[in-house]
Amino acid sequence: MAQGPFKVDQLQIEPGQTGARLFNRNSTDGSIQFSDTIVTTPTSLHQLAGFKAMSQVFTVGKSGLGSAYTTIQSAIDAVNGATTSAANPALILIGPGVYQEDVSITKDGVHLFGLGMPTIQSAHEDTPGTNPSNTVTIQSAGSYVPKQCILQNLVVLNSHPPSGDNGACVRVTQGGGSLPAKVGLVETAAGLTQGTGGIRLINCNLFARGAGGYQIRADAINTLLVYGGDWSGSHATSGMLLEEVADFYAGQVDWMGNLQLDYDSGAATLPETVGSAYSLNGCSRIGAIAATLIDQGSFGVSNCPVVGTVGFSGNRTMTVRGSQIGNLTAGAGTSAYLYNTTRGAIAAGGGLVNESKFRGTLVFGGEASKAVVLPWERVDANYTVALDLDDQPAGGAWPAINGKLATGFTVDFGVAQTLNLSYTIEAA
Repeated sequence: MAQGPFKVDQLQIEPGQTGARLFNRNSTDGSIQFSDTIVTTPTSLHQLAGFKAMSQVFTVGKSGLGSAYTTIQSAIDAVNGATTSAANPALILIGPGVYQEDVSITKDGVHLFGLGMPTIQSAHEDTPGTNPSNTVTIQSAGSYVPKQCILQNLVVLNSHPPSGDNGACVRVTQGGGSLPAKVGLVETAAGLTQGTGGIRLINCNLFARGAGGYQIRADAINTLLVYGGDWSGSHATSGMLLEEVADFYAGQVDWMGNLQLDYDSGAATLPETVGSAYSLNGCSRIGAIAATLIDQGSFGVSNCPVVGTVGFSGNRTMTVRGSQIGNLTAGAGTSAYLYNTTRGAIAAGGGLVNESKFRGTLVFGGEASKAVVLPWERVDANYTVALDLDDQPAGGAWPAINGKLATGFTVDFGVAQTLNLSYTIEAA
């Protein structure tokens, strides 16, 4: 026999100690709510359900935290890759703690968001060099292409030295897609579509602790953006390797390692976006940079106070603004523009180098004229020369600048002089 409803205004659970434990109805919206000595402001049932009820939100926590998943990979595996995208992303919230697992992201629109900067470390972190792997891998699988992926507020560790394709904190690669035309992620003849919505790393600390290991290794990606984070816990010889990345930007990163940035328009696999732009802005310390750009692309450094040696080759242009770099080698066929930048020596490389300002001195010991041969050839002769003499010139003669070329110029008094002269070259 059916029993009628039991109707009361509220239930009070026997407290067993001072303070009430109530289960009642919110008089304003009619929702069921809870309160006790800790939750003094009533909490509604729909608030407690919260993330559980939200579509495309997955929670990960260590044992005992009450989350739906205890590993990051199990949460990723639960995402329906057939429906996720940049417009309909899956948000995976990761609670505090250390997660020792190799994470593979093979679906579009998967975003990992750390709560309290949780740590992800490789599955064999305790035995570096044994079964080396990448800690987080973003790649295609089957018909899925991860066009957009965000990693935010995470610490990612990898202590393995490079071994084949392994040894990176974050690896972005083609993977095992079953798409036509070329091996990998090719959906059209135009090229690979991975990263067309952006692979983004925001406020992530990437610690590549193995000798020569990688914070990030990526190839044939459309857009890769890195903002914030501290990488100072990495090995001194660690760095990034980026090949055929159409659009790369790194800003406000502390203690980046060595960088190798390559783009060849004739490579077998290219991203869908034509051309390449590598850009570093406001990074506090960067190791040695080796960049090679062939036929397409550009490379820029701005507002970076400490940069190691820079080697630039290929046939494209590099621009450095408001930075301090080490020795510069500009290879034949390249052009380098330095604005408000200090540098070490410029090694012979055959490239063209324009500086916004360059200073030198001449010592006249009885000569009427002296030639200035620049240590490098400029892109053009469109510059001005200012002179400063340490003494009055003999015969009242004042110097003239003659024969100005991209390789140098001549200071001519017309009569013999014995004095010192300093000159400043400024870009017009």
